Order: sequence, then C-alpha cells, then structure tokens
Amino acid sequence: PPPPPLAAAVVSGEKAERMALLQSGDPQQRYLPVPIHNLLAEREEGNLGGLALERAVKRMRSELVGLSRDREVKAFEGSSVTCMCVDEVEDRYLLCGYRDGSVSIVDCEDTPKAGKHAFETVQRLERSQAHRFIVTGCAWYPLDTGLYMTGSFDKTLKVWDANKEANAHTFALPDKVHCIAMSASARHSHVAAGCGDGTVYLCDLRSGSHHHSLRGHRGSWVSSAAWRPGDDFALVTGGKDGTLRLWDVRRTKSCLAMLCQEGRPRQPKRGRGDEDDLS
Repeated sequence: PPPPPLAAAVVSGEKAERMALLQSGDPQQRYLPVPIHNLLAEREEGNLGGLALERAVKRMRSELVGLSRDREVKAFEGSSVTCMCVDEVEDRYLLCGYRDGSVSIVDCEDTPKAGKHAFETVQRLERSQAHRFIVTGCAWYPLDTGLYMTGSFDKTLKVWDANKEANAHTFALPDKVHCIAMSASARHSHVAAGCGDGTVYLCDLRSGSHHHSLRGHRGSWVSSAAWRPGDDFALVTGGKDGTLRLWDVRRTKSCLAMLCQEGRPRQPKRGRGDEDDLS
C-alpha cells in the first residue's frame, strides 16, 4: 500500500530536490545520497510510523533508480544472462552465468574517468569449457575472490579457480540444478544445490562429497535457496510445490518448518513444462 499523504508529500519533495541536483551539472552534487532528514524529523515528532517511514524510503529510492549516464557493463554478445552475483570481499567482480552454458567475470571497479566508462569482461569461459546447458546459479566463495561456483541443467555443480581460469572440482548430481546458495559460515563450506527431483544436495567443498541431502519438496523442483543470516546451519528453500521450508542441516529430520499460502503443497505433473524448454 502507498505511504500516507504526509510521507508521499515528503517523498515528492525529496525527488524534486534530487532531480534539481542531477540537472544542475555540479559533479560534487550528482552522487550525493538523497537527504531523508525530513522523514526522520516527522518520525521523531510522531507524525510518521516506523513502517510508513520504511515504505516511504523504499518508494523514494525506487523512483530515483535509473540507468547510469556514464557507466555501463560491457558484456559479451551471443546469449542472455540467467544469473549474477557480486563478490562480497572486494565488492568489485560481477560473476555472470548465461543461457548457452558460458560464464564470465566483469570487473566493476569504478575509476574516476571523464566521459562514459565501460566495465570490461576480464574472464570468459565458453560453453565448451563451462557447462553444456543453461547456467542456473552462480556464487562467489565468501572469503576469497579466487574461487566461485556455478550450477547448471547439465546436472553438475562446478567449482572454479578464478586465478587459473580452470575447473577445480565437479559435483555430479542426480538431477538438473535449479539454484545454488553458498554458505558464508566459517564453520563449514557447504554449497546448497536445489535440483529437479525436489532434493537439496549439500556439496562440501572441503571433502568434495555431497552425501547429505534434504528431501521435502515432493513432486517438484527446488527453485530457490538461501542461508539464514546469523545462523550457520539454517537453510531456507522454496519449491515449485508452493512451499517454503526451513532446514537445520545438522539434523537427520532437518525440516523445522514449512510455509504454504495455499494450505497444502501443490503436486505439479512432470513432463514438458517450465524447465524443459531451457535445457
């Protein structure tokens, strides 16, 4: 729902102020953050609730989003991008997976140059080097930019050495990989791979095995996965059956909770459907 009239008026004023700065041409003003002191003042006076403030700030930011006039990512042509991930160490390298099975890394370091600047591709793995089918997930190793992972419909999760531009290890999985999630925990090095058989396989980078699996999304594939921040062993997955599941990866019966808006999971028919046209 939209914010109350007071917040909307503040957002409108902030947007006008921001647009005036952008059109002024002053290089020192163009990249200043949008001032929100008016919203904070209204919050302090009790005229604006906490939730309304959050909505107003999100709406303000979304209205100001636009393509950069002097920065662009120069990706190679030939296929559409299917997944992306920016490293958390340097916040600089953009990892991209493509529909044809290829992979690239773009250096997004912002250098103060006059005129338009294009971020170049610094590494590219062709389909013959990377995957045979569409790349459905990619993730950086959270502690080092020298390692990253990719998952694909060719039923593999591959670990790559970014410095050598070579495959360090390949996990051969029973079904198509629909999503991957790398844990940021220092206590274990698990990569969760959601597959087409409804199973989440935990690939251990230290041992090179994937013996531990999480089963619960029945009759459908796992479409998304994310590790819970602040909990090293909690994983959340979403499936085509319409459910979200919370797992504790240390337990045998590790499904702690299930959320389903429709009351009971869907049982979609397998066959030529949403996934088969991408293989």
